[in-house]
Amino acid sequence: MVEPEDLGRLGLYTLLADHGLTIARAHESIGPTTLGPDDARDLARPQGSPALLSHRISFTATGVPLIDDQALLPADSAVITMNRSAERLELNYSLAG
Repeated sequence: MVEPEDLGRLGLYTLLADHGLTIARAHESIGPTTLGPDDARDLARPQGSPALLSHRISFTATGVPLIDDQALLPADSAVITMNRSAERLELNYSLAG
């Protein structure tokens, strides 16, 4: 069983791997949106503020979708970083400040 406190310490993919469920790839799209009243309250931003909505589906090596998750990032503090090479694209995002 996965304990909530373990998520912050180890991360979801590590915990899944410890239970025999390895994520091999993920498909993620990030697009613009605005904050509704509940999300604005939770993120301490004004309603209607710009945000980025991430939708990611993570798959096992055999192509079985295992996780379907969404993350809402306030646009005034989201930082997206990409590293590209001929063989690989690495994308990371974080919240500044």
